Amino acid sequence: MIDVSILENPKVDAAFAFHVWPEFEYGIIGLKDGILTATSDIFRVNITGKGGHVAKPKSTNNPVLAVCDAIMQIKLIENSEPHILDIVDVDVKADAKNIIPTSGIFWGSIRTLSLETRDLLEGEILKILEDTKERYKVEYEIDFIHLDYLPVINDLNNTKHCENSASKVAIVRRLINPYFIGEDFGWFSSSGIPSTLMLLGCSPIDRIGNNELHTDNMIVDERTLQLGIDIMTDVALSYNLETNINITSGTKYEITDEAMQNTPSNTCNNSQAGDLELQEYMDIDY
Repeated sequence: MIDVSILENPKVDAAFAFHVWPEFEYGIIGLKDGILTATSDIFRVNITGKGGHVAKPKSTNNPVLAVCDAIMQIKLIENSEPHILDIVDVDVKADAKNIIPTSGIFWGSIRTLSLETRDLLEGEILKILEDTKERYKVEYEIDFIHLDYLPVINDLNNTKHCENSASKVAIVRRLINPYFIGEDFGWFSSSGIPSTLMLLGCSPIDRIGNNELHTDNMIVDERTLQLGIDIMTDVALSYNLETNINITSGTKYEITDEAMQNTPSNTCNNSQAGDLELQEYMDIDY
């Protein structure tokens, strides 16, 4: 979308989005300033040695040993920046139980909060594979596969704006730590557009702690849909009133009395919205 100028025609001044979030119950909105999500990338390593009969191990260069050692060394990589680096699949198979195989493959996952950290980790992996090559007399091929998930970086002012809107009808939970998930909304923030991704709590209260994204048993409290619509509507209308921008054309316009009368009337600004207001909202049957 960005490649076909979606941010330019008309020019986009800000971007807001929700992600349903089963970690939180319905009625909770998660917000965080700055980095919220991570990159999400994978790598594939193919190590080729010299196979043969197990009765003649000295005539082989066993790729099984090379694969195991490389995996252990990769797991020991240290970096001061938060990251996740793990091996997710290993495939080393011989044609028979008395045969040392010729090659072995393993896959790994890299998740970082910056592209710089990702580059450093990839460099460390290459050093390990070069050492493995010399130690076990094997060859290797590696593919770093970047899945095009850039970190979501929430804009400070936009996030405060979202907090003001969300707190009118929900409880805002301010988050400290980022999540190591991949989210393509990060392309908007990386393009220089002030952006904020909100986490929309969606779990029934009896499913908290047992309700995960992208699983076949995830349950959503369907009232979440209306709550998200109401919050995003307020975010959009109030943003355009505050910035004096016409929501349809992107041009400046004069704020009229009629426009002011059509804005949401609930002006509760407390992040911990009053129990009465929240309870009334949560009791509505959608």
